[in-house]
Amino acid sequence: MNEPETRDPRYEDAVRHYRELAQGVRMIREIVEQTFGAGLLPAGEHAAVTPLEECEAIARAIYAAGSLQGKAGPKG
Repeated sequence: MNEPETRDPRYEDAVRHYRELAQGVRMIREIVEQTFGAGLLPAGEHAAVTPLEECEAIARAIYAAGSLQGKAGPKG
């Protein structure tokens, strides 16, 4: 008879950490879109595939939005 398959706890932890990371990146993406406007980040088929690529896209979007605000001059 076959023994029931046991999962390595390290694998389970890695999967959980990856899901939490992806959730955190989605939260940051949503805040960037709320703050700077939708359409600043690529969506759909042009969206990033990995969390690292998503973070790079978010960083570029924040930098670009900051540059645009800086060209508009100081407010207040």
